[in-house]
Amino acid sequence: HTSAINYKQGDLLLANASYRIGEENEIGKILNHGTWFMLRKDQKGYKVEKAQYKLINAEEEPCSGLPTQTLESDRSSLLFFNIPTIKIGTVDTIAIEYKNIAANKSQSFVFNGHSYTLEAKGIDPLKQDYSSTANAFYQLILTVDNISQEILYQTEYNDTHTEILFIGDLDKDGKLDFMLSSPRDYEEERIILILSSDPIHYEETRQFDC
Repeated sequence: HTSAINYKQGDLLLANASYRIGEENEIGKILNHGTWFMLRKDQKGYKVEKAQYKLINAEEEPCSGLPTQTLESDRSSLLFFNIPTIKIGTVDTIAIEYKNIAANKSQSFVFNGHSYTLEAKGIDPLKQDYSSTANAFYQLILTVDNISQEILYQTEYNDTHTEILFIGDLDKDGKLDFMLSSPRDYEEERIILILSSDPIHYEETRQFDC
């Protein structure tokens, strides 16, 4: 299986996360380019607003010995992004019953008069040892009004699984957008943002291995 998904990095940052600093990924420099917004949750629901944060520098991380910068924000911040199609303001969202869709199971929901189904195929990463299973994969297929597309195809899991963090209309086009957590390793954080109006998947990863 060759997945047709294209990933783009550099337009997302994880909230309240410590990043190891190399030349490429100094958070302060990244935040100086473009216009950064954040998705946060309050009592009333989810909102997109201008990014508010503090950068906290540390000389040395115990694991890697590298200097770090922590992007510290309100605890209810989910994600920072520099994506012009995402609109400021309150976000229409839906809640689903299970954040982790087991292999060969599906969940269906309706939004704005359109029917959606999220279906998982493959082998359940929570139940199987992926490294010892030949040709193991986990796939998510999104069907909107009978038109299906693959939104995730992953062949690497190490004590991790895929979870749906958020479903809502971020770009205000009347269709749902999806935010997944799908790390390949237990020492990795990996967020994927899938916008209905954009063929590219946005991806951000952070390593914290020792």
